[in-house]
Amino acid sequence: MFKNALIYRIVHWNPPSLSDLEGRLAANRFVDCGATQRESSGWVEPRGERHGALAEAIAGQLVLKHCSETRVVPAAVVKNLAAERLDAIERQTGRRPKGRPVREIREQIVHELMPRAFPKRATTWVWVDPTGRWLVVDSASAKRADA
Repeated sequence: MFKNALIYRIVHWNPPSLSDLEGRLAANRFVDCGATQRESSGWVEPRGERHGALAEAIAGQLVLKHCSETRVVPAAVVKNLAAERLDAIERQTGRRPKGRPVREIREQIVHELMPRAFPKRATTWVWVDPTGRWLVVDSASAKRADA
């Protein structure tokens, strides 16, 4: 189940009850990215059962699963479309926009292409030992584990 492990020691922590933890996780349940949303993250069921428990308790240990989804528009596509639009503006007005108008054109292109971008989903397993006060995150990157 764990390919990588970042191990953290929890120093100051009063472990919540399973029902309290379940309520906290349910408040941040994973929802798929919307059409124009760049990223989304939240908690999913560890066993993969729809509407199941978000925190699985096994022999006093807790197993959680965090899911994140991102939509990325390739930079090369944005660059090419922006160049085409800037060329069209230059032909119409006789001058090429620079600075802020260029940024706005790029943002508009990203906004237009976002609904067509494919979402990339990643999951991260979390194991919590409340009695030993250990937290193990299945991640090779400390940045992703901190998130």
